[in-house]
Amino acid sequence: MIAVLMTGCTGSGDPVDTTGRSHDATFDQAMGVADSLYNCMQFRDAYKLYLKLLDSKEAEADSEKRLRVLDALSGTSELSGHKVEQHKWLQQLHDLAKETGNDYYQSLAFMTMGQNLFYEGDREKGIYSVNQAINLMAKTNRENTDHLIHGYLNMLASMYGDTNDYDNALKTNERNLQLTLEGTRWGAAPNQQLIDRRMALAKMASVLAQMGRSASGPLQAKYYQQADSAYDAWKAVQYEGNHTRDYFIVDYMKNRGRYQEAVTIYNNLIQRVRQQGDTLGEMMNTAKWGLAEVYQKMSNCEQAAILYEQVLEIQDTLKSRKAKHTAQELAAVYREQEQEETIMQQQAENTRQHAFLLIQLLALFGVIALAVIVIVKNRIINLKNHALIKLIDENIKLKSHSQPLPVKNGSASSLFLRLSTEIREQQLYLDPLFDRQAVCDRFSLTAVQVGNAFAQGSDYDSVADFIRDCRLEHACHLLKTTDMSIANVAARSGFSRVTTFNHDFKAHYNLTPSEYRRL
Repeated sequence: MIAVLMTGCTGSGDPVDTTGRSHDATFDQAMGVADSLYNCMQFRDAYKLYLKLLDSKEAEADSEKRLRVLDALSGTSELSGHKVEQHKWLQQLHDLAKETGNDYYQSLAFMTMGQNLFYEGDREKGIYSVNQAINLMAKTNRENTDHLIHGYLNMLASMYGDTNDYDNALKTNERNLQLTLEGTRWGAAPNQQLIDRRMALAKMASVLAQMGRSASGPLQAKYYQQADSAYDAWKAVQYEGNHTRDYFIVDYMKNRGRYQEAVTIYNNLIQRVRQQGDTLGEMMNTAKWGLAEVYQKMSNCEQAAILYEQVLEIQDTLKSRKAKHTAQELAAVYREQEQEETIMQQQAENTRQHAFLLIQLLALFGVIALAVIVIVKNRIINLKNHALIKLIDENIKLKSHSQPLPVKNGSASSLFLRLSTEIREQQLYLDPLFDRQAVCDRFSLTAVQVGNAFAQGSDYDSVADFIRDCRLEHACHLLKTTDMSIANVAARSGFSRVTTFNHDFKAHYNLTPSEYRRL
């Protein structure tokens, strides 16, 4: 049994003690608590609990549980300020997985190590490690094995492309296409095999078009013909449902001068993002930037300039969000320091009884000072409320008239765009139970993959942060357009408790929901 403080999580990411005391928990219960802390963006607390679990008797006796904890530690290290420890956990994960013959966890270790090596400059070792990850994952027999290998092959092809090794990039894409034609293990997601096949064809068309652009004469004509054939095959792959990954064909269109078709792809993506209200997010930034580049190539400089100006506004908003997150993290550190100081003061009090009266006076002075601060702060807030509500309304109005853009390089950004697009389009965040594990289950991904996609591929610190923003934006719309009670607005926006909704709304907009509606 493992002694842990049983915690829950508010929608703002603040863990709360749901019982007020420690409990002896099973390994799985303790892992659930650690994962909950991770989802609440309490990465340091999650990291500490994962460390405690690593030393537990259960993890020592069961290699599968130990591998699970090591995988969690490697994924949490950087986010919790322990980046230097990540290599150690990855190495232990790799060594134990190899020793126990666990190809799945050994593959996960190789994949993360390969990406780290490649983007830190050792490209040769990075590519080697990703190849090892692919070969090991192919030996596993999970429900979504082929879908995981498809993602690995996409990453490998991108690495070859970044090193201008187009021959190997093409071979990797051909292998990926063959997998999507012959593979049988794609998980439970609808149309996953067709979606991945369409992605493989888009990647292949882009690489062939790039090779044609770098060649000349008959060889150029040959590559262009093959690229066009891949594009025709891409169009022939049809399925019902989400087509948010169509933008991957845009690189081919740019290289082949099919600018108007690229404009259509980007405008469709922008429309989908606009419908979900994400007009100041990463996807809109990506889409508008890409569309601006296309217009610039078409010599439509006026339209390109308008889009670039909109991109700058979006990026300013994203920077503000990032600054807010940083401030919240610093505030958490400060609270921790305050708690430590309080403990030291309490210990000193036991040996200095003669200072008891002085401590009481100081405490009273602190309460009075705090009350004065609160009064002054409230008056200032009241003065700023009208300006603030005007700014919020302008931002929401801007969201209703904006449209989405291109993607950052790297697998984390691509995965984030895929996940966030479907979450917004399907309004999955309206389900109060929708969380990181639900994202993992729906898209057949690991918790580490999902966590990295949001923390490293976007300006959100975590899945929970993204979902909370979606719910608050939806709530703003309901508050201004309906007469629902605050409790109903909270429930209709995906919040399980109205107290959580009130807390999150106040923290995000510096106004209560009632104040926002009234103003």
